[in-house]
Amino acid sequence: MRKTILTDTVGRRIVNLLSNRTIRFLAGDIGIAAVNSIKTAFSNSPAIQLFDIVVIIPLTGDLQGNFVMSFEDKFARKIVSAFRSDPLPADKIDEYVTDGVGEIANLILTNSMENLPAELSHTQIQPPHILQNRGAELKQQSIEIMSVQLTTPSGQCNLSMQL
Repeated sequence: MRKTILTDTVGRRIVNLLSNRTIRFLAGDIGIAAVNSIKTAFSNSPAIQLFDIVVIIPLTGDLQGNFVMSFEDKFARKIVSAFRSDPLPADKIDEYVTDGVGEIANLILTNSMENLPAELSHTQIQPPHILQNRGAELKQQSIEIMSVQLTTPSGQCNLSMQL
């Protein structure tokens, strides 16, 4: 099995697939068309800076690692509210937001994976893990990381792949 080098064409294609799918989702499904900035980074750093709510989706098969999507709390609430067809019940808003960001991250990753290069076509997506934190880092030694940070007028989210 070939280890993907994140600075090569495949790594950049994965980053582009994820960021483009996220932007399309925000614009088409949520109504947040303006993305003020996109920062892309490739590194061998063992840490990813995280926002308030984090979704970690393990990948197995041809591409092994984790897809990590983290959201500012206010941004997560806005996109989950817009994603749902009915209002969020006030007494269960945290539960709905947590479950909603898991669904959204899974949807974005699943749609992005459909366009992977042939050599990565046997990649499986595992069930998501959802964490709530305040300013934490996700660390793993000896790993390559590619990240995209999207900033909109409504808030920020960070997409990362750990391979």
